[in-house]
Amino acid sequence: MPLTCLHRNEFEDAIHRFIEQSSVLDNPWTCIIAPVVNHSYLARTTQITSQEPRSMGPDLFVEETVEEIDPASSHPHEHSLIITLQHHIVYSPTYQVPVLYFDAYFLDGARLTLDEVYSHVVPAVYHRDLLHGSNQGMITQADHPLLGRPYWYVHPCETSSLLNTMGADEENVVKQWLSWVGPLVKCHVPPELFL
Repeated sequence: MPLTCLHRNEFEDAIHRFIEQSSVLDNPWTCIIAPVVNHSYLARTTQITSQEPRSMGPDLFVEETVEEIDPASSHPHEHSLIITLQHHIVYSPTYQVPVLYFDAYFLDGARLTLDEVYSHVVPAVYHRDLLHGSNQGMITQADHPLLGRPYWYVHPCETSSLLNTMGADEENVVKQWLSWVGPLVKCHVPPELFL
Protein backbone atom coordinates (compact mmCIF):
# COMPACT_ATOMS: atom_id res chain seq x y z
CA MET A 1 0.00 0.00 0.00
CA PRO A 2 1.47 3.39 -0.98
CA LEU A 3 2.43 5.91 1.66
CA THR A 4 0.56 9.19 1.86
CA CYS A 5 2.16 10.58 5.01
CA LEU A 6 5.00 9.85 7.41
CA HIS A 7 5.28 10.14 11.17
CA ARG A 8 8.49 11.76 12.39
CA ASN A 9 10.11 8.44 13.33
CA GLU A 10 9.26 7.05 9.86
CA PHE A 11 10.81 10.16 8.27
CA GLU A 12 13.97 9.70 10.38
CA ASP A 13 14.23 6.05 9.26
CA ALA A 14 13.59 7.05 5.63
CA ILE A 15 16.32 9.71 5.55
CA HIS A 16 18.83 7.30 7.08
CA ARG A 17 17.99 4.74 4.35
CA PHE A 18 18.41 7.49 1.74
CA ILE A 19 21.82 8.41 3.23
CA GLU A 20 22.93 4.80 2.73
CA GLN A 21 21.54 4.73 -0.83
CA SER A 22 23.14 8.06 -1.78
CA SER A 23 26.56 7.25 -0.29
CA VAL A 24 27.67 6.07 -3.76
CA LEU A 25 27.19 9.58 -5.22
CA ASP A 26 30.01 12.04 -5.88
CA ASN A 27 28.22 14.59 -3.70
CA PRO A 28 26.35 12.56 -1.07
CA TRP A 29 23.79 13.94 1.34
CA THR A 30 24.69 14.57 4.98
CA CYS A 31 22.43 13.97 7.95
CA ILE A 32 22.41 16.87 10.41
CA ILE A 33 20.81 16.82 13.84
CA ALA A 34 19.36 20.20 14.76
CA PRO A 35 20.41 21.31 18.23
CA VAL A 36 17.80 21.82 20.94
CA VAL A 37 14.94 19.99 19.14
CA ASN A 38 17.10 16.96 18.23
CA HIS A 39 15.43 16.52 14.82
CA SER A 40 17.36 15.26 11.80
CA TYR A 41 17.36 16.68 8.30
CA LEU A 42 19.42 16.06 5.18
CA ALA A 43 21.71 18.66 3.62
CA ARG A 44 23.77 18.92 0.45
CA THR A 45 25.61 21.85 -1.14
CA THR A 46 26.26 22.13 -4.87
CA GLN A 47 27.31 24.82 -7.30
CA ILE A 48 25.66 25.51 -10.62
CA THR A 49 26.46 27.86 -13.47
CA SER A 50 23.95 30.06 -15.22
CA GLN A 51 24.30 31.85 -18.53
CA GLU A 52 21.48 34.26 -17.63
CA PRO A 53 22.62 37.78 -16.68
CA ARG A 54 22.41 38.79 -13.05
CA SER A 55 19.45 41.01 -12.27
CA MET A 56 20.44 44.46 -11.10
CA GLY A 57 16.99 45.46 -9.80
CA PRO A 58 15.80 49.05 -9.60
CA ASP A 59 17.68 49.92 -6.42
CA LEU A 60 20.95 48.32 -7.57
CA PHE A 61 21.32 50.40 -10.73
CA VAL A 62 24.93 51.31 -11.35
CA GLU A 63 25.92 53.72 -14.08
CA GLU A 64 28.54 52.14 -16.27
CA THR A 65 29.61 51.95 -19.86
CA VAL A 66 28.34 48.87 -21.63
CA GLU A 67 30.94 47.21 -23.80
CA GLU A 68 29.98 45.08 -26.76
CA ILE A 69 31.34 41.56 -26.44
CA ASP A 70 32.88 40.03 -29.51
CA PRO A 71 31.61 36.41 -29.53
CA ALA A 72 34.71 35.27 -31.42
CA SER A 73 37.03 36.50 -28.69
CA SER A 74 35.07 35.45 -25.61
CA HIS A 75 35.08 32.02 -24.02
CA PRO A 76 31.72 30.23 -23.71
CA HIS A 77 31.72 30.29 -19.89
CA GLU A 78 33.43 33.64 -19.46
CA HIS A 79 30.16 35.40 -18.61
CA SER A 80 28.48 32.63 -16.62
CA LEU A 81 27.42 33.09 -13.02
CA ILE A 82 28.29 30.61 -10.30
CA ILE A 83 25.49 30.01 -7.83
CA THR A 84 25.75 27.97 -4.65
CA LEU A 85 22.69 25.87 -3.79
CA GLN A 86 22.10 24.41 -0.37
CA HIS A 87 19.31 21.82 -0.43
CA HIS A 88 17.72 20.52 2.77
CA ILE A 89 15.17 17.75 3.19
CA VAL A 90 13.14 18.57 6.29
CA TYR A 91 10.12 16.95 7.94
CA SER A 92 6.85 18.90 8.03
CA PRO A 93 4.82 17.98 11.12
CA THR A 94 1.83 19.85 9.66
CA TYR A 95 1.73 17.97 6.34
CA GLN A 96 3.56 14.86 7.65
CA VAL A 97 5.73 14.69 4.53
CA PRO A 98 9.27 15.62 3.50
CA VAL A 99 9.80 19.19 2.31
CA LEU A 100 12.60 20.43 0.05
CA TYR A 101 14.09 23.69 1.35
CA PHE A 102 16.88 25.49 -0.48
CA ASP A 103 19.06 28.55 -0.24
CA ALA A 104 20.69 30.04 -3.33
CA TYR A 105 23.36 32.71 -3.40
CA PHE A 106 25.93 34.27 -5.71
CA LEU A 107 29.68 34.11 -5.07
CA ASP A 108 29.53 37.52 -3.36
CA GLY A 109 27.08 36.05 -0.81
CA ALA A 110 24.00 37.88 -2.10
CA ARG A 111 20.92 35.67 -1.89
CA LEU A 112 18.80 35.20 -4.98
CA THR A 113 15.45 36.96 -5.20
CA LEU A 114 12.37 35.03 -6.35
CA ASP A 115 12.85 36.37 -9.90
CA GLU A 116 16.48 35.25 -9.82
CA VAL A 117 15.49 31.82 -8.49
CA TYR A 118 13.24 31.44 -11.55
CA SER A 119 15.95 32.79 -13.90
CA HIS A 120 18.88 30.78 -12.59
CA VAL A 121 17.61 27.76 -10.63
CA VAL A 122 14.17 26.66 -11.84
CA PRO A 123 14.28 25.13 -15.34
CA ALA A 124 11.99 27.02 -17.75
CA VAL A 125 9.86 23.93 -18.37
CA TYR A 126 8.52 24.20 -14.78
CA HIS A 127 7.87 27.97 -14.64
CA ARG A 128 4.21 27.94 -15.64
CA ASP A 129 3.23 25.10 -13.31
CA LEU A 130 5.08 26.50 -10.31
CA LEU A 131 3.89 30.07 -10.79
CA HIS A 132 0.25 28.97 -10.99
CA GLY A 133 0.40 26.07 -8.56
CA SER A 134 0.41 22.44 -9.59
CA ASN A 135 0.57 18.97 -8.14
CA GLN A 136 4.30 19.58 -7.68
CA GLY A 137 3.73 22.57 -5.38
CA MET A 138 4.85 26.18 -5.53
CA ILE A 139 8.09 27.90 -4.58
CA THR A 140 7.73 30.22 -1.62
CA GLN A 141 9.90 31.59 1.16
CA ALA A 142 9.63 31.12 4.91
CA ASP A 143 11.89 30.65 7.89
CA HIS A 144 13.62 27.29 7.84
CA PRO A 145 11.86 25.31 10.61
CA LEU A 146 15.12 24.14 12.17
CA LEU A 147 17.50 27.00 11.36
CA GLY A 148 15.15 29.95 11.87
CA ARG A 149 16.26 31.98 8.85
CA PRO A 150 14.64 32.58 5.44
CA TYR A 151 14.89 29.73 2.94
CA TRP A 152 13.05 29.00 -0.28
CA TYR A 153 11.03 25.80 -0.36
CA VAL A 154 8.75 23.77 -2.59
CA HIS A 155 5.41 24.00 -0.80
CA PRO A 156 4.24 20.55 0.36
CA CYS A 157 0.48 21.10 -0.09
CA GLU A 158 0.17 18.34 -2.71
CA THR A 159 2.96 16.04 -1.52
CA SER A 160 0.65 13.57 0.21
CA SER A 161 -1.41 12.98 -2.93
CA LEU A 162 1.83 12.87 -4.96
CA LEU A 163 3.18 10.07 -2.74
CA ASN A 164 -0.08 8.19 -3.18
CA THR A 165 -0.11 8.67 -6.97
CA MET A 166 3.54 7.59 -7.24
CA GLY A 167 2.90 4.50 -5.16
CA ALA A 168 5.74 5.52 -2.83
CA ASP A 169 6.95 2.73 -0.58
CA GLU A 170 8.52 2.94 2.86
CA GLU A 171 11.94 1.70 1.71
CA ASN A 172 12.37 4.32 -1.04
CA VAL A 173 10.01 7.17 -0.14
CA VAL A 174 12.67 9.92 0.02
CA LYS A 175 14.33 8.82 -3.21
CA GLN A 176 10.98 8.53 -5.04
CA TRP A 177 9.68 11.86 -3.73
CA LEU A 178 12.96 13.68 -4.45
CA SER A 179 13.06 12.33 -8.00
CA TRP A 180 9.78 14.18 -8.60
CA VAL A 181 10.33 17.39 -6.60
CA GLY A 182 14.12 17.80 -6.84
CA PRO A 183 14.41 18.69 -10.55
CA LEU A 184 12.21 21.75 -9.94
CA VAL A 185 15.16 23.38 -8.15
CA LYS A 186 18.19 21.57 -9.64
CA CYS A 187 18.31 18.88 -6.98
CA HIS A 188 18.48 15.83 -9.21
CA VAL A 189 18.43 12.20 -8.19
CA PRO A 190 20.85 10.29 -10.41
CA PRO A 191 19.32 7.32 -12.26
CA GLU A 192 21.90 4.94 -10.79
CA LEU A 193 20.15 5.23 -7.42
CA PHE A 194 17.24 3.33 -8.96
CA LEU A 195 19.33 0.40 -10.20
